[in-house]
Amino acid sequence: GFVAFDDFCFFLVITPKNLSANNTFFGSSTSSNNFIRCQNNGAKIRFRGRTSGNDHLLTLPGSNILEEDKINILMFHRNAEDVTVKLVTEEGDVTSTLTQTDTETSFENPIDINRFGVQAGITSPFDGILHEIVMYDYAVTTADQDEILNILALRHNIHDRL
Repeated sequence: GFVAFDDFCFFLVITPKNLSANNTFFGSSTSSNNFIRCQNNGAKIRFRGRTSGNDHLLTLPGSNILEEDKINILMFHRNAEDVTVKLVTEEGDVTSTLTQTDTETSFENPIDINRFGVQAGITSPFDGILHEIVMYDYAVTTADQDEILNILALRHNIHDRL
């Protein structure tokens, strides 16, 4: 397997080409119920674990969305109870946090993912360019998250963050 989804921190540097369809970032080759993907033209990030209905949908604040045909840096961070998504674009930074309050949700179980860009039985592959991926199988401090985002922004010429 790719990762058992307990605490984690993933960073993706991507250039999406078509956000009018769902774009799967991470999925399982054996189950369509395990995934992280963007939806609604890049305005929402959806997490699903184990079974249909154990969904978590984060809406990026305001009118912020992933930008097509431009470099975007996405961070997905999960610690014991919260999921945070940070988005860095040429337009600036966006942070959205989902706090887990229902103990019957998928946060109580790991999500098993072993593929980038696809999930079993679903026709919503990632459409774009993957420039870089950085993965940690543990929670990362906020200070370290910012440092990694700064390094990635510098490396990929997104200077608004620095």
